[in-house]
Formats: sequence, structure tokens, C-alpha cells
Amino acid sequence: AAMCSIFRAYVIARKTLTIDSSFARNIFCKACPSLINYEKELGELVSLQVNSISISSDNSQLPSLFTERGVIMSVNDALTLVNKAELYEVANELLKLLANIYENNKNYEQLANCFGELQNSCKKIVEVNENQCRMLGSYYRVGFYGIAFEDLNNKEFIYKEPKITRLAEIVQRLKELYGPMIGGQDKLIIWTESGTVDPTKLKINEGICYLQITAVEPYFPSLNNNRRITDFDKHHKIKKFIFETPFTLTGKAQAISSAEQYKRKTILTVNGRFPAPVTRLLVVAREEIELTPIENAIEAIEGRTYALRVALMHPNAKTLQPILQGSLRAQVNAGPKEILNEFLVNSHKFPIEFVQRLRQSSMQFLALCKSGIAVNASLITADQLQFHNDLEQGRKDLTNFFEKNCCGNNTNNNTNTNTTTNTNTTTTSNNSGSSLSNPTSISSNNSNI
Repeated sequence: AAMCSIFRAYVIARKTLTIDSSFARNIFCKACPSLINYEKELGELVSLQVNSISISSDNSQLPSLFTERGVIMSVNDALTLVNKAELYEVANELLKLLANIYENNKNYEQLANCFGELQNSCKKIVEVNENQCRMLGSYYRVGFYGIAFEDLNNKEFIYKEPKITRLAEIVQRLKELYGPMIGGQDKLIIWTESGTVDPTKLKINEGICYLQITAVEPYFPSLNNNRRITDFDKHHKIKKFIFETPFTLTGKAQAISSAEQYKRKTILTVNGRFPAPVTRLLVVAREEIELTPIENAIEAIEGRTYALRVALMHPNAKTLQPILQGSLRAQVNAGPKEILNEFLVNSHKFPIEFVQRLRQSSMQFLALCKSGIAVNASLITADQLQFHNDLEQGRKDLTNFFEKNCCGNNTNNNTNTNTTTNTNTTTTSNNSGSSLSNPTSISSNNSNI
């Protein structure tokens, strides 16, 4: 609703405003990044609206909506909705537009009020960034398979759902929506596994339809990811999404040991950007990257390091402690200690370049854990002292294990080992999308969704 209201305001402003049109356009495009994808259609809509009425030279016959006052009213309507959605950064952009209009008209009373609202909006941004409490959407990949779906057959979409929408909720909603279309919910099968769908194994010719629904996350290349720190940054102007599928060479999904755990990363690109005035965008490109076990381990350690770094920028116990607990008190497979034991204690089994990267990443991770423990000491209450001491002991144990077993010079023995990897990249675009080095490109097949 908020994005639709911005579209409406843009349509009115495009034909009405006398201020710098490029300034207004930039404001609207920042507020709603998908607007640029519909700009041609919006221009035609403006012409249609204005040409359908008789307009005199002084615009006296122009509907009240297509006036500067109408622009201000429509922008204020949009402000109400974006503030309700906690999109305070978008509100800032819209307030800048209003300030420009008021200043151009020398309406300093309204300009002062506008700056007051801008100040309040900035304070809200500071508050929500410190608390990290905004839930700005959930995303799902939905694939359609079945003749009864007609034009949707064999197409994939990314759906943006409100706040925290669970898988069961979107499954139920789509069943109720598409069940009647295909002749009843009994002819609709929901596929929640993320693996590749083999169309030859589906009962499409028997009138059965399939929906493959998979949770996805916004994806940013490593360089861009460092600039997307806040919750708003991670949900604004996004067009790439990722989901991961664990696998082993034996055919099982999960391995007993992290040394046998492979992972396939699937990166999807849509034909627009979220947030958008529509709830779904068509997938137009797909890329697959397969990580070997040690590459998977590197990504796990670097992921924890990044999460700690972000948590320490605006530290609070609610966000910092779960990361420290999962890193320093983990007693399950793929925990940091198990990763160090598998890949650094036995480093001679793996390519030296990845061993060195894992060792360097582990040192950074342990340094941030130390910083995190120090910050947590200033955040805890008296009843959390034992919990804090357990975290500190876990950090000391992990650091001692690393220094004793993982800092030797045995990497020189790696010279005669296999220095190639099994990393494969399947892509339908020109971007590798991988955060790991030297992926090998192989041919892709768009039909294997």
C-alpha cells in the first residue's frame, strides 16, 4: 500500500510540479526503487488522465488532484502509510520533496513544520537501528508447474510477504487462491523442498499441479553487503535472492561430518526491485554455485564474523548474546570448534589457499568474539553473570584450541595434495555472485528450476 501511494503521488507530481523535475524524480525513485521499471507506463497514464479532460491555459479545468495542493495531499497520504510500515528512511525522502515545495513557495511556516517532522523521522531511524527491531518482510520463491496454471506454468516468482510470514501461512494462502483455479485443492501438490524439480517425474499430464515454495533471503555481493548494515538497507532496492541446499556426494542432504558437507547456493534475479507496488516479481535469471566442504566452512566462519561485526555497531544484549552463544557454546556439528578440528587440524588434506583463508578468517572471528565478550560485560544484569562467564570460558577454550592445534606450519605439507576444488558455478547471468575465489563456470540449463 505504501509503494502504491508513492506511485500515485508520482503520477500527480510528474504533470503538476513546477520545481526541478529531476529532483522530484530522484526523490520518488529513492523512495520506491521499482518505480523506474514502470516509468513508461506511468507516463502514458499521466497523458491519458490529462488528455481525457479539457484543460484551459490557466489549468482552471484541471481536477483538484492535479494541482500542487493535490501533490502535497498525495505525498502526505504516502507519508502516513510509510510511517505505519516503519519505512522512516522513505519518509525522509518524501519530506525533502515537501520541503522543496514549501521553500519554493516561500511558505516558511509549513517548511518549519516539515523540518520538525524530518527531525522526528531521523530520531526514529536512530532508535530502530539501535534496537534492530524492524521486521520489514519475508520472501519466498514460488514455482508453478502444471498445464492448468496456463501462463504461469514453468515460471518462478519471488513473493514479498508482510513482516514475519511463516511458510505454513503462505502455503495455505496460495492453496486457497489457486485451488479453485485448477479444479480444487485436491489437484494441487505443495513442494517445500528446495531441490531441483524434475518435470518428468511430475503428474502434470494427469491434471495435477505443483507449487514449489522455498524461503529465500535478499542477496548482496560481498562488496555491496558491507554497505547494507541496517534492516532497511537489507530490504530496500533489492533484486537478487538466495537459498541454500545442503548435499553430500552420497546423495544424502546432511553429512555426519562437516568435512563431507557440500552446499549449493542458488541466486535468483527478478525483473524489478523490492519494495514494489506488487507482491511478486518474476524470476528472470538463475545462478548456482556449489561449495566444497572447506569452502562451506569458510563461509560459515565469515558469516558469524560479519554477524558479530554488525551486532557490535549498535550493541544490545538482545542481538549480541544469541550470536555469542551460538558461536562459543555450540556443541553441534558445524560449530566453530568442529570446523577448526576438521579443516585446520587436518589441513594437509585440503588445498593450501583455502586452509590459509580459513585460518585468517578464524583469527578475525576470535578477535571479534573477544570484543563481543567485552561489550557484553557492560550490557548484562546481575542474573546473567553466570551466562557471561560461560561465554568467556567458551571463548578461552576455543582460542586455546586454535592456538594449540591450528597455527602450526603444517600447511607446507599441502604442496603435494590436490590443489583443485569441486566448486562449480551454473549461471544464466554475467555475475558470478560467489564470495569464494575462482569458481569454474559450466553450462547452464534454464529449464531445470
